[in-house]
Amino acid sequence: MKSGWANGLLRGIFALVLLTGAAPTRAQAPQGTSVTGVAEEEPKILAIRIVKEDGQVLSDSPSGIAVETGKTLDRGKIAEGLRALYRTGDYADLKAVVTSVADGVRLDFVVRENLFFNQIRIEGLTAPPSDASAAAAMQLTLGQTYRQGAVNEALERLRETLHEEGLYQAEVSAEKVPHPETHQMDIVVHVKPGRRARVGIIQLKNGTEYRDAEILSRLKMKAGGEITSARLQRGTDRIRKFLVKKGHLSGRAAGRRGNYDAAKNTIPLDLDVREGPRVQVTLRGAKFSKSELKK
Repeated sequence: MKSGWANGLLRGIFALVLLTGAAPTRAQAPQGTSVTGVAEEEPKILAIRIVKEDGQVLSDSPSGIAVETGKTLDRGKIAEGLRALYRTGDYADLKAVVTSVADGVRLDFVVRENLFFNQIRIEGLTAPPSDASAAAAMQLTLGQTYRQGAVNEALERLRETLHEEGLYQAEVSAEKVPHPETHQMDIVVHVKPGRRARVGIIQLKNGTEYRDAEILSRLKMKAGGEITSARLQRGTDRIRKFLVKKGHLSGRAAGRRGNYDAAKNTIPLDLDVREGPRVQVTLRGAKFSKSELKK
């Protein structure tokens, strides 16, 4: 929540030095005259506020800081006040601005409010993926400091997940719902899923002794069928189980997607199947079940 505290504090203190440098600390003696023991007092602070950069007042009587109204201007205490406000984690990019008013000065702590991710809600999605899976793919941590950049990156990760599920035409956008009173930010993600992509041409690279048709029948995916990551995974798993049953314990099957054809809304598949050596296990002197022997 408080990342960048040190850098921001240095900026705040630097702003304090610049903006309060005009406040006189001693009377200027006229040229050619001698003044001894005469000093002008620091002006009194008549008001203390916490304000946003646009001028909106967040607090006109902040507590927990060293500076007090009715006391003289003390730059050391103002610096302590800046540090105290940073430590709350609620503000960033602080600076202190001193403004002359009748009979004294007004001290404004100008801040940028920190908001923290509170709730991520997804609307309009057609599973798969589920709303929970889509939110997890975005990788926005609840309680993390809100940044627009983080939201943009999360939306890009969501698009990649939707593509994996065949939703290449999906449109996503994020709506921000701030809660300034609790320093929280809700994100509502709107999804227009579009049509799910379908399987295009399936190119089989068959490195087994079995016919192409026998391998493809285990895949159970045909041209024109909808594509999802789960369907592709289940298909290659069935092929591997078939090879293992035939004694090819190191058999493998990998399905890779080609380039998406937006005009046809299709994805070609490259299926690479390798059987590996046939393994035969002979057991003597003990009894094991087939499942135990397979392990």
